[in-house]
Parts: sequence; C-alpha cells; structure tokens
Amino acid sequence: MPLTIADRGEHNTIHIPPSILAEGNGVIVLNGNRATLEIADGCMLNGVSITLGDDCALMAEANCRLAALEVYAAGGGRVRIGSNSNFTDRTRLFLHEPSTITIGRDCLFAADTLLCTSDMHSVLDRDTGKRINPPADIAIGDKVWIGHGVSVMKGTVIGTGAAIGIASVVTGMIDPFTMSAGSPARCRRRNITWDARLLPL
Repeated sequence: MPLTIADRGEHNTIHIPPSILAEGNGVIVLNGNRATLEIADGCMLNGVSITLGDDCALMAEANCRLAALEVYAAGGGRVRIGSNSNFTDRTRLFLHEPSTITIGRDCLFAADTLLCTSDMHSVLDRDTGKRINPPADIAIGDKVWIGHGVSVMKGTVIGTGAAIGIASVVTGMIDPFTMSAGSPARCRRRNITWDARLLPL
C-alpha cells in the first residue's frame, strides 16, 4: 500500500522528501497539535506505522532503513534516530507519556524488538495514592546492535558499540563495547566490536 498521511490536528509540521513520499509505504497519523515529523534524504519507509500526539516529534536522519517500524508517541513524546540506522522488521517504539527515545548513528535493530519508556499503567502507593512509576527516557549510543526479540525498558542507557543478545530484557546501564544478554541483560564480554557482515573466522 502507498504511504498515507492523516493530519488531524493543527500547526503540525511534516518534512519528507518527495522521492520518499513516492516510494514509501505505510501509515502516518498526526492525532494532535504542534507535532513535527522529519525524515531526511536517503531514508526508506517500508510498512511504517507512526502515530504522533500533541507536541510530539520524530526525526530520522539521513539513510535510515525504517522497515515495519511502529512508533506510538502520546503527548510530549520525542524520538530521534541517527543516520544510517537500520530497522530490519517490526520494531516498536512506544512513548505513552512525555519522554524521549534517542538512537545513535549506524545502529542495527533485528526483528521483533521493543523500546518502551513507560509501564503503560499506573502503580500507586496504597497509603498515599501517589503514583510511583514515572516514565523514563531511553538513550542508545552509536553503532549499537539490538538482537532479535530484545526488549529495552524505560530508563535504559546503552553505550556506543554495544551488542545485545537475542530475547534479552534490557534495563539500566549497558557499558560501551560490551556484549550483554539475558533477562535482565548482563555483561557477557567486554572490549568487543561488531560487523554486520559474516566475516571469516
């Protein structure tokens, strides 16, 4: 299906190069006001589903491959994707509350991955009735590899050059240039780098 855009609010800004509009496919919905969507030259939109609410922003820098990328940002959600980052299939970025997801350059996301800045429900202290589970930003450095089926939870920071193993659940801090895996993910090896090619042993 072609790329369809529904602007249901006011004072929204959309910048998508004509070639991407012509060749891309998926659905973009701006449900609120004052939202910003910026897709840079050289990006590929293939089966995207993007929903932005009030005061939300999604910015993808040059040459990103956004394959079956789903973004849901309610009021105040902001996403920035660095240049040359690649989403292979079915990555979900969920920002149900005001929060930010920042993804660096040259990152690789395998299929069925999830980044979520909120618990999507309230947890309350029984005595005071006060909510005790606020949202928290997610920050991913440059050249990070996220393996198949990984979930990256609120408040996570993943350092540059890190790799996350299949089906891991990531919380907290992941050091740069480490291989981490498990639920919750833990460092398995330090001082690594990675290459998308299958190099000879």
